[in-house]
Order: sequence, then structure tokens, then C-alpha cells
Amino acid sequence: MNKHIAILLAFVLLVLSADALADTHLWQVTTGNWNVAGSWNLGIPASGDDVKINNSGGKCTVPSGYTASPYKCFVNHSGTNSLTVNGTLSAADLNIGYWTNGKGTLILNSGGSINASNFVVADGGGSWYKNADGKAYITGGIVNTGGLGVGNGASPGEYYQSGGSVKASSGVSVGKWGTGYFEISGGTLVSSYGFRIGPVGTAYLRKAAQIEINGSGPGFRVEPGGTLKIELGSSTDYTKLCNDADGISTTWGYIMAPSTLEVVLAGGYTPSVGDEWKLLAVTTTNRAIYGNFMTVTSGYKTELRNSNTELWLVRTNDSQPTPLRAFPSGAEGFGAYVSGGRGGDIYKVTNTNDSGTGSFRSALLKGSKPRTIIFTVGGTITCSSKIEQFGYTDITVAGQTAPGDGILLRNAGRFLLNGGSNYIFRHFRIRLGDSAAGTTDNCLMFDSTPGVMLDHVSTSWDVEETILFWNQCTYSTIQHCILAESLESGHQYANLISTSLKNAYFTNYGNLYHSQLGRMPRAQSKAGEGFLLDDVNNVRYNWGTSGDWPALCTNGIHVYAQTGNWNYVKNYCIAGPSSGALSYRQTILRAGGGTEYFWIDGNKCDYDIDGTLDGVDAGWTYVKGTYNKAASRHTRPTWATISNERTAADALTDVCNDAGARPWGRDAVDSRYITEVQSYGTSGSIKTSVPGWPTINSGTSPTDTDNDGMPDTWEDDYGTDDQVADNNGDLDSDGYTNLEEYLQWICDNDGALEP
Repeated sequence: MNKHIAILLAFVLLVLSADALADTHLWQVTTGNWNVAGSWNLGIPASGDDVKINNSGGKCTVPSGYTASPYKCFVNHSGTNSLTVNGTLSAADLNIGYWTNGKGTLILNSGGSINASNFVVADGGGSWYKNADGKAYITGGIVNTGGLGVGNGASPGEYYQSGGSVKASSGVSVGKWGTGYFEISGGTLVSSYGFRIGPVGTAYLRKAAQIEINGSGPGFRVEPGGTLKIELGSSTDYTKLCNDADGISTTWGYIMAPSTLEVVLAGGYTPSVGDEWKLLAVTTTNRAIYGNFMTVTSGYKTELRNSNTELWLVRTNDSQPTPLRAFPSGAEGFGAYVSGGRGGDIYKVTNTNDSGTGSFRSALLKGSKPRTIIFTVGGTITCSSKIEQFGYTDITVAGQTAPGDGILLRNAGRFLLNGGSNYIFRHFRIRLGDSAAGTTDNCLMFDSTPGVMLDHVSTSWDVEETILFWNQCTYSTIQHCILAESLESGHQYANLISTSLKNAYFTNYGNLYHSQLGRMPRAQSKAGEGFLLDDVNNVRYNWGTSGDWPALCTNGIHVYAQTGNWNYVKNYCIAGPSSGALSYRQTILRAGGGTEYFWIDGNKCDYDIDGTLDGVDAGWTYVKGTYNKAASRHTRPTWATISNERTAADALTDVCNDAGARPWGRDAVDSRYITEVQSYGTSGSIKTSVPGWPTINSGTSPTDTDNDGMPDTWEDDYGTDDQVADNNGDLDSDGYTNLEEYLQWICDNDGALEP
């Protein structure tokens, strides 16, 4: 018994000791200095202690000449509190506004300094952290921080800088989740990794401020719903906002529809009639496509609302970027100018493990820098859990680099990319399989990820939709892909495009939709206006007869009472064994709301399931439901048109020859799909289980001495140096990196990895 008591006492003492070590210093007085013991419940915080200034109405000051060095510092954990810094504050995390009903303020005055790994104003998130408002006033002094976030949680944050010097090595984010307001009217701001204005963020950049954006990636990134407000004292101020001040490189900003760009001309600068600034309409982070001019005519304020594209703001006498598509040949539609990982790092997938060093999961989730993922191994990657990535941007997945039979991602759950932007996937397979049954997961889901190019991607055997675009998505293309054989009984759907943006633009081109009940695709804008789907040269085979709310979705696009514009042009629809009665087989498109404006032209429908290709012209009688006929084809900007639009018959031939991950060497599954299409109605079925996994051979990757993603033999032939990592060079000065030239060379040479 004594032994047991001794053990128990020892355990209690250990717990008490650990608890003492974990205690947080709490502010106890209304007004006082940091370095006064009586101001805290546990005395003056030592270096590395956590502190909370959470006494309602508490006002704490770090006095001049004193250094406070907590590990974490929370201001207004509850109540209304403030922290004034006249001396030095060093902390791993500085959080102003964090807990329910907390309202906190930070003031940095001249002579003071703040050093923080992370500096956030209003970081509370979710229902537990509502009303945790934060404000920061930088009137002078120095701030060195990693990331600077304003409104990163569910509650509003405000940041005002009228002086001082602020450096954010990991960038600035305003209004990521909560309402964020960022105003700089004086002093200097240097952000080494961009300036992001989120969906509920506003940044007001006053003419007196000196702003420098450097490092890789775009400068100003204004996401849909955000506002960038710029005050100008002269036309030369633009270079401070869109280009590097240090002359190292050029950083271009962009604004994504339907954000607001507001230009305020300060009272000290009277614009002359005829002064011009150029708004470059773009669809990528670093390339201009075409331009419009905003000309000042009178007054001191001009408000510009972007309704149908992205905008860059540059002076008319600045040099203009060269237009570049997503890859040197074949990128089409609204996602054609996505740039992916161009100019960034290289991550090599060296094994087919689910996780760990050299795995695909690690390459995708590692870090936040732009990257191109290449493969030095082929085979099947069997995942034991979902792959979910949040907030990362600028990624290219180059599946064409995989040796052998390429790569197959056999996933036990959803492959989700959430909150990022600017993705390119090429020559890649994703198949979920029976193990995902009951999980309602997609092969590939993009949630609030504007700017996606899917090229030659094979997807099948999901249990929701094969590919899903959700929430704030726009400017994306699905081309030369296969979307086939979803498995969930009664819910075998191919593709849902459901954006929350008013102005959202998508292209579906040259794809094969195979053996699905419906949603080939279903596409809609939940915001109710400004949506356009350009649906061109696709093949739909063996659709089903399942109901899809609110009306039957057989083949083609189904619309749920939303306003949208639709071009349905030169597609070939072939009914199959699962397509049911004649009325189902003679439907190419179904509307359900009555506010859609369709344009159809040049489509074919082979509905008789007799084994002979004899499609008839599918005019308006093949479109069912309530809808409106557009007077003409809905207008697309020149850069978003399809450069090689074919007849429906030619589109069928091209899809059979070119769709899917590896048209030069299809696996058994994709080969079966094409064979069934070419049975012209007599073969194929909608599935509820995997009919058999294909064998994917690993192969051998060619030698790459300098580890730059380009084989020695190709570099020797092309003229680059196989002893120097020059993947981001541009030997032929066409704007595409050497690595991009190699990736395209593989595609142009039927998957060969070296000469």
C-alpha cells in the first residue's frame, strides 16, 4: 500500500509540476507596464512563457528600453484589451483578437520594435471564436515577421500603418476568412512572398506609403470578392505596386473577377484629361492576354468593377509581359493561361509509397512555393487516406514524366485541393475503387480554386462525381480527359461544376464521358448570373436514366434553376445499353430552371443502339426541359476560344485517338472504354463495383545528372547543360522554361522520355 501511495504522490507531483510549467501569465491590472511583477498573476513573464492580456479593459505597455520575449502573446483573449509597444517585443506568435467577444488593440510607436514568426490580427475561427475583433496601429518603429495576417479567422481584423518599417518574409494576407481591412498611408512595407487579398478583404494603399513586393509568385493577388483600393499621387506610383522596387525581378499582380479595383487620385494630384492606365485582362498570374484602357476624364475618383476577367494594372509605358499559354502546344479555353508551377521548384516522385520522402503525397503537400511535380517511377500509388491540400498555389503535376505505364493513383478517398489556385494536371490517372464505397468522395475535387487546367486526365470508379468544381471556382478547362464509371448505386455521376461566383467561366473540350447516370456535366452558378460553359467537341456514351434534382438528367448538362449561358457545340452523343427508352436516348441536353440561355450547334446523336455509327443532327428537339434559346453563340474572349474546333464526327475520331492519360499507350481500362464507344451502342454498362484493376508497370527513368527534371540525353540534344540545373532557364527565349519545353516534347513524341 505504501508503495502504491508513493507512486500516486509522485504522479501527482509530476502532474502539478508539468501544469506549473504550462501555466500562462495573465494580465491582472487595468493599466500598467509589462515589467512590473504585480501586473501579472505569476509575476513578470520569463523568456519563452505564454502571455494573455485578457483582463477586460486591460492596457499593457512594453516600455522604452525593455525587451519582452514571450513564446506566444495573445491580446484580448476576452474583453477589450490593448498592448502598446514602445520597447521591444519578440514572440513566436503575436495574436491580436482571438477568443469569444474579445476586442484587442496593438499599438507600435516610434522607437519600438516587434519580432514575430507569425503576426495575426483577428485569428479566431469557427463558432467558438466569433466577435474576436482585432486592430493594429503601426505609427512608427520596426516590425520583422514571417506572415502578416489580417482577418485570418471568422472575425474582423483591421490594420493601419501610418509610419515605421514592416517586413513580412512569408507575405501578407488580408480577409482570408474573416473581414480584413488593411490601410497603409505612411512608412514602408516589404513583403517577400506576395500580398493576398481574400474574398472578404480590403486593402487601401495610400500614395505616401512605399510598398515593395518581391520574391517568387505574383505580387498582389486579389481573390473574388476582395477589394484593392489604390491612391495615386502621380502616374509613376504604379511601379511601386506591381513591380519589384529592388530591381531583382518583375512581380505582376492580378485581380480575379468579380473583385473590385478602385483607383483614388489624391487631391494633391490633378489628373490631366487623356491620362491613361492600362488594364490588362488576364487569366493567369504572370502573363497578359489583351488590354483595355481606363482614361481619366474628370474628378478624383474612378471605380472599376471587373465583370468578366482578371485585371492587371500597369502604366501604359511599362513593358508588357508576353502572352503564354499553360504549355507550349494544345492548351485551350478559359484555363488556357493557367501557369501552374512555371519557374518554381522541382519535386521528384521516386517511389509509389503512400507517404514519406519521395512520395506523391509529400511532393504535393510539401511547402507553399510554386512547383512542378515529376515522376521517376511508374506504377500504382495505393492511398490509405484522403489526399487533401489547403491553400497552396502554382502547381504542375506532370504525369507524362512517369516511365513504364505511367502513374495510377488508387485512392481510398477524395483527392481535394482547397483554397489555392493555378493548377495544371497532365497525363495522370485517378481511380478510387470499391474501398471508397459509402464515403461520397470524388476522384478529384477543387474547392474555391480558380485557375485549373486538366489535360489528359483519366478518372473513374468514384462514389460521388469523378470531377467536382465547387464554390469559388472559375477560369478552368477540362480537356482530353476521360470521366467514367462512377460506382455509387443511383449516384453514378460524372462531373459537377457548381460555382458560387456570379461571373465564372469554364471550358469542356475533347473529353469522353462514359457509362454514367448523368451529370455529363451538371453545371451551374449558385450566384445566379454571369456563368458561361463552353462545351465543345465532347463525346458522351451510354448515359443512364436516373432522376437528378429537380428534373431528370439523362445525357449532358443539367441545370438547377440557375441563370447561366451555355454553348453546346459539335458534340457527339451515342446511347448505349444503359440508356433506356427512346425518349432518354434522344436527349442531349436537359434544363431544369427556365433561366438558362442555350446555344446549340452542330451536335450529333446516335440513339438507335444498333452497332452502326449513324448519328443524326441533334437540333433543339433533342434539348428537353424549360430553357431559353440564345440568339447566337455566347461570346468568349479571343484568348478563350478553341483553336482547333472540329465537326462532331471528327471530334469522335479525335476523342477515340487522344482522350485519357496516355493515348500513346492506354492501360486496359481506358482501352476498354474506347472499344465500348466504338461498339456504337452495343457494349458497356453502368457499374457498381470495380471490374478489375489494371497492371501498371514501373519502368525506368532516364539519367538526370544535374537533377533538374530533364534527362541528360534530351539536354544534349536540345542544347542545355546536363551538368547545371537550368530547368528555369529559357534557351530559345520564348517565355517557356527549359523544363516546360521538355514536358511538351514528351507529349509531342508519344510519351518518349528521351531522344
